[in-house]
Amino acid sequence: MDRRRHARTDKTTLIEGLWRNLALERIVNFAHSTGITIDQLIIHQLIIDAQSGDVARAEEAALVKVSPEDAKSPRDVLKKTLSVRSVLSTSSSIAERMEALREADLSTLKLGQIGRGSFGTVFEIPGTEWCLKKTLTSPDRLWEEFHTGLIMREKVNGTASNAIFKSEQLQEALMPRVPRYLWSQGMGDAQSAERWFKENGRKFPAENEGQKPGPIICLERIMPIPKLIRDNLIKLYFKPENQEEALADKANKSCLCQPYLGSRSSEIAPDKREKELQTLQNFPLYLDQLEDLEMEPLTIAQDMAMRS
Repeated sequence: MDRRRHARTDKTTLIEGLWRNLALERIVNFAHSTGITIDQLIIHQLIIDAQSGDVARAEEAALVKVSPEDAKSPRDVLKKTLSVRSVLSTSSSIAERMEALREADLSTLKLGQIGRGSFGTVFEIPGTEWCLKKTLTSPDRLWEEFHTGLIMREKVNGTASNAIFKSEQLQEALMPRVPRYLWSQGMGDAQSAERWFKENGRKFPAENEGQKPGPIICLERIMPIPKLIRDNLIKLYFKPENQEEALADKANKSCLCQPYLGSRSSEIAPDKREKELQTLQNFPLYLDQLEDLEMEPLTIAQDMAMRS
């Protein structure tokens, strides 16, 4: 069966997605022209969320929900839910975050660390669709990511969206999502990073040099994997003796899956593989796992190609 039938309707995806594209572009254009603080970004996000409430409710009504109740094992649950075409409703958790943000005191709002990569640390701006990535070691690599992200945003969110409006055939397509890159600070200018952190640094966690000034970029956050999927990833792949601790670990709420189409899990060095299976942050799914879970590696490759 074609999994596209288990996704949102094309009409809903395009109308809601393109409308929100335009709304988020207003934030992007404002930030590019004037610069923006964390507090200003939160205020703009609240305005957009209030305006898009009716659209979000319409989208929720049009979703074809995935029902994993008849699944017999973690693998079966993941086959039904961890798909590039399936949709799980996360509206309740999003609504809770939005409500918490409305009631928050911006003067005491704290950012949370949600990821740590090879050259940067990622912090969420609670209740919004935005996050911050900071590096203390590799400003050139961070700048390359930012510059490439701007190009991809224009290609997919700009050029591709315009093509959809003009072509009846393309309106049958489900477009991949490309995170927006909003602004950068401190690239080649240490003093600008110092000034920015003097105003905003108190919002970062003190641990792991979170408040230490450094080059930083703001980008649209990739939302974490829903709890149902997180729990079953742990049950399927983690060692039995590690599962209880992993299920209770709050850090695993910031779960993102990274597909690796050019490698199989059996090819990974045992010590590296054991380390990978201790956290859901940047959790790798290799080609053999994608095939086992029927996640359509070819479709993933096609979506990735659209972004290049």
